[in-house]
Amino acid sequence: MPRLCGRRGNIRRLTRNSQLVQNRWLNRSAEDQLTDNENLRNQIAITRTNESQEQRNERHRVNTLRQRLARQRVTDTL
Repeated sequence: MPRLCGRRGNIRRLTRNSQLVQNRWLNRSAEDQLTDNENLRNQIAITRTNESQEQRNERHRVNTLRQRLARQRVTDTL
């Protein structure tokens, strides 16, 4: 089978840049991880306070459906 050239050959997308980002992410200090988690928590809290009741209901509906499908996949494989 011939070798794929160009972007088509990079199926897993392991580019030099993605490897650098992944290594930088893995080598973060504990303090950096804690501050990133805190910033993300704050950002999510702000986003949720600004969403309307319809958006909240839609988010809950989508999450419920996602959980049902995940449980169904697990029971199907068993």
